Amino acid sequence: MATASRRALVHRGFEVLEARHALTFADLLSTLAEVRQSAYQTEDKSLFFTNQHKAAATGVNVGGEVVLYGLRPGLDANYAITVRAASGSGMDPAIALYDEAGLQVAVNDDVSPEDSSSRLVVSLLAGQRYCLAVTSYDTAVTGRYVLDVAAQIADDSRENNNTLRRATPLALSAGVQGVMADERDLYVVVLPGVGRLGANASVDFDNTLGDIDLTLLDRKGREIARSEGTTDREVVSLAGLPAGRYYIDVRGYGGAYNPAYTLTTDIQVGTMRAAAIAPDAWERNNTRATATNLGTVTATSVVTSLTLTRRDVDFYKFTIGQPGTTSSEVLAHFENGLGDIDLQLLDSAGRVLATSNGVANVERVSLAGRPAGTYYLKVYGYNGAANPSYSLRFNHGIVLDQPVSLPYQGAPIQPPPVVPPVGAAGAWTIAVYMTSTDLSSFAFADINEMEYAVSRFAPGAKIVVFWDQWSRGSYATGGGTQAAWGTAGRAVIAADTNANQIATTFDIVGERNTGDPAVLREFLTWTMTVAPASQYGVVMWDHGGGLSGVNFDDESGYDSITVKELQSAVAQSGMNPQVLAYDACLMGNVEQFYELRAVAPVQVASEEVIYGPGYNYRTSFSPLESAPASVTPQALARGIVSSFTAQYGTDGASTIAAVSSDRMEAVAGAVKSFVTASAGFSAAQIDRLKTVLGQVTRFEYPQYADLRQLMSRLAAANDLPQAARTAAAGVVTAIDAAVFAKMSDQRLTGGMSIYLPSKAAEEMADISLFSDWAAATGWNSLVNRVLGRSATVRLPVNPWLYAPRGGHA
Repeated sequence: MATASRRALVHRGFEVLEARHALTFADLLSTLAEVRQSAYQTEDKSLFFTNQHKAAATGVNVGGEVVLYGLRPGLDANYAITVRAASGSGMDPAIALYDEAGLQVAVNDDVSPEDSSSRLVVSLLAGQRYCLAVTSYDTAVTGRYVLDVAAQIADDSRENNNTLRRATPLALSAGVQGVMADERDLYVVVLPGVGRLGANASVDFDNTLGDIDLTLLDRKGREIARSEGTTDREVVSLAGLPAGRYYIDVRGYGGAYNPAYTLTTDIQVGTMRAAAIAPDAWERNNTRATATNLGTVTATSVVTSLTLTRRDVDFYKFTIGQPGTTSSEVLAHFENGLGDIDLQLLDSAGRVLATSNGVANVERVSLAGRPAGTYYLKVYGYNGAANPSYSLRFNHGIVLDQPVSLPYQGAPIQPPPVVPPVGAAGAWTIAVYMTSTDLSSFAFADINEMEYAVSRFAPGAKIVVFWDQWSRGSYATGGGTQAAWGTAGRAVIAADTNANQIATTFDIVGERNTGDPAVLREFLTWTMTVAPASQYGVVMWDHGGGLSGVNFDDESGYDSITVKELQSAVAQSGMNPQVLAYDACLMGNVEQFYELRAVAPVQVASEEVIYGPGYNYRTSFSPLESAPASVTPQALARGIVSSFTAQYGTDGASTIAAVSSDRMEAVAGAVKSFVTASAGFSAAQIDRLKTVLGQVTRFEYPQYADLRQLMSRLAAANDLPQAARTAAAGVVTAIDAAVFAKMSDQRLTGGMSIYLPSKAAEEMADISLFSDWAAATGWNSLVNRVLGRSATVRLPVNPWLYAPRGGHA
């Protein structure tokens, strides 16, 4: 039957139902309220859209039933809604759609006289809530049905440009409008000469409508560079590339669709190197025989002011007096957009021991386990690329206070995927430790979201939860078979898509104090028994206070898990989590990241307050939807950051960052350098520091300041001593090396906060718990100088100081 207007009261084809004294669409569907108040049985379900702006479900209709599907599109578009009988089913579906006010938008029975399926094509608004009613035309003939909803995104006129042979030609300076509605869009550009500095291709889009990534390929389709952030822009550089044919590959992240993007090329070329790069002072070190001899590396050493000319190769010779430790390494720092650099480690005979050839702003080769002796480092440009500035950092032995001269903005090199051993029960298990308190309604919603997530996981991934329900806000579980219990329980989350009830059956263990580390330890041990995996992630879920801890159990005297308790609970459980994340406020302290650097190689936290709904668990662990065994800890953390950005990226104040724990030693070393360099500050210079402190972002607790902003401004303060400014710049460099994924916010925060009260009233005694940080950095001495005293004053500990999750200050 054809689509009718919202106000239509009579529809051909339903009079037969009236003759049987059954409820007709004319009676039933004029408003949603009438549906709910009718004699028909109603069942509420939810539809969730994929990143292709599609949703699907299957169901069974029984006589006298109307199934009501709630849906909320993310894109303004026309949507096709189709309901058809499943194979072998005799059901004749009939459907109607209601808007947010409960008024009928459209109704349909049959697509045509020959097709009894139901279909609507309607214009829906992004963010608006709609309800789709599905019932059977004939209550005597029921059965299974299939529901599909899809935005009608028309692809652009350049399709099908999905292969190298069909790639769309682009000029060196061009801008084209595109639509991402398939696997990929390929474009080709021909460089008649060498790409000059600044030559690039970029794509601009609305990330909330679908995340797009950009890859640069050579003439054979091999990757040269990649840009895969979570903002509204991706850029790849063609600087330094030789004349030839290159392909620009535009793809949706995870197959995402996007209705509009703009691809821009801004490429200048020359017959030779643009503004020819001058050789550095070490040339000619183009062979092992003429390698620059750096001598014996006994600590952290940095070589700066290096250049790489077109098709240049630089060799360096160095010696290590002791075998390499787990932290021994060589790094090359540079700006990839000015020319991609690769790195090789050679033995004394010239044999290649290791290669680093990523697409970020750093290359790294490890010296771990290498015997004492002489080695060579080979530095070269990918495809002969040039670069006007790079530096080398050798880490071996003790760490000295010497900053790297160039800022590092890229992600650390990822280790190869960890494949579970044969017979292992799983690849990834996510353990969520949940203290409901006054967030109980959000806990209920998040458990439902986890069930939805598990329904999409590939085999080998699980979520396990310890849920301390709130006695004043408890919920039934097990699909209603377990009455609301209000104490504590644990479970392996079951797959389910009904957002209105919790299908998972819990092992109810009675009241527990989730601020007791023994309870956390027991849960982690239990997790490894019921859901063993090659890799684990741990999520701490509740209120957070940063230095004062996390998981404040208000039914146990506001006891919380402090940093030392978290450290000991994980260690005693025997678990080695790969990712430690906080769905809690204010946990993104540099002190926290440093103290827990040995607990997990990757940590994820927010500097700011997190809104009440917290993580969107439907998408937070989306990397586990495909081949979990190949998902690295970094990829899982990026998934959390990407999901959080999609949920809160437009509010301007939310923050989240993922940090490599093995980079925190360097952050602490850089901070110590600044503390040392500022030890001789005069009273006027301390006042200058306090002025700068007042200019940087501070969070819900004003004693937490954004560390990167603070150090960046101090590095630019011309009235401070050069040594302090250089040390401050070193902190910025170290932070950028540690933070490998971050949400962009309007305040331009850097991913880590630091405790620095500007007055005595802002002091927290909890800083005393961070003894490793204090010993490594001497930061407390700077705090004392800012507060105008010579020694730390002991303060009473506030046992329940935390930020209420649910809104920003």
